[in-house]
Amino acid sequence: MQELDFEANIAQGLAQWKSEDEIWGDITYAMRQVLKEMLEGLLEAERDRLVACSWYGRSPERRDERAGYRTRSIVTALGKISGLRVPRTRRARFQTRLWKRYKRRAAPIEVAVMESFVCGVATRKVKRALRSVLGNDGPSHQTVSRIVAGLNRSLKKWQRRPIDDDIEILYLDGVFLRIKERGIKKRPTLFAMGITTDGRMRILGFHHAWQESADEWHAFCQTLYERGLKGSALKLVVADQAGAIASAASLLWPEAALQSCVFHKMKNLVGGLRRGPLKKAIIADAKAIYRASSRAQAIKRIALFRKRWARACPAAVRNFIKNIDLTLSYFSMPKHMWTRARTTNPLERFFEEVRRRTRTMGAFRDRQSASRILYAIADTYNQNREQDEAREHPDKTKLNHFRTLLVA
Repeated sequence: MQELDFEANIAQGLAQWKSEDEIWGDITYAMRQVLKEMLEGLLEAERDRLVACSWYGRSPERRDERAGYRTRSIVTALGKISGLRVPRTRRARFQTRLWKRYKRRAAPIEVAVMESFVCGVATRKVKRALRSVLGNDGPSHQTVSRIVAGLNRSLKKWQRRPIDDDIEILYLDGVFLRIKERGIKKRPTLFAMGITTDGRMRILGFHHAWQESADEWHAFCQTLYERGLKGSALKLVVADQAGAIASAASLLWPEAALQSCVFHKMKNLVGGLRRGPLKKAIIADAKAIYRASSRAQAIKRIALFRKRWARACPAAVRNFIKNIDLTLSYFSMPKHMWTRARTTNPLERFFEEVRRRTRTMGAFRDRQSASRILYAIADTYNQNREQDEAREHPDKTKLNHFRTLLVA
């Protein structure tokens, strides 16, 4: 590769450059020319290896003959490179290892497109987002859609991957997304998150449902069971709507206790109280139940709560006391895990990220398009968790980011 002699032309360059944009424009142009020469040299070397004979030479090992060149363009991180001379051979079709057949973008460009997509940039806006790097040669929204569709293979593999049966706490909850099926309606997507016996937190899978019914939850949990979650280490199933999930959890994992989310229990209590001087006192007494040092103490505080407020707010107290024993299952876990085990907050925090990424996308065309972005978000979340754990425990092995699956 011929090196640029910046020093010889520095005085002339300084006299011609008028602005910072012109300086960087000239530097980028020069780098593109060097990259073009380098790529053409690599392509020529590949053809020489395929032909197995020097120019105008004769050899019994010759496998093919040179047949001139064709020109093409390719979009790289430095912008579009036009007029690239691609060698041709007479017998076999010459195919370089630098890019796949019919490909017009280098692998880092597709990674940048995927990064933009996963960060919540709509497909029609990706070109504008990458304009500062690629100029006007950025991908159209149709091209972005084709690149994103490449996630389907990774998505299927991710949905079918086995689950190690070391999940100690299982979180089950759903998030609503707008999907264009039978009209634009919000449909629930059921998610499962698990905490392993050594404290690792993972998104296990998701399932698009028509409604949060017991049948839908049973179908979803059945797929988790078939993938390896037999429940040998499972101690607690934490859920928002215990009624819809109880039948599936009790059938598949009968040894695990069911924990109804304390946060949602408190939220329902607050929503059922009228404004007034008693509201803060009632809420304070309800919170005290879950600050108890043991299950026995919590039960005593429940009795005191009912005795003190049953007459003042009968309906709110009655609804709060109903099935309250399901919110006390976390007391069976070690004390250092109580905060994690009594609510679905770990999964709710993940849902906040899902909403942030999908809000700008509007309604999804179908379930497949929704699954692609959910997979990308979930896999990125898992990889980030593994990286954080690897920093805390350097002896653990890191897994590759999903981007390596796309480039491969």
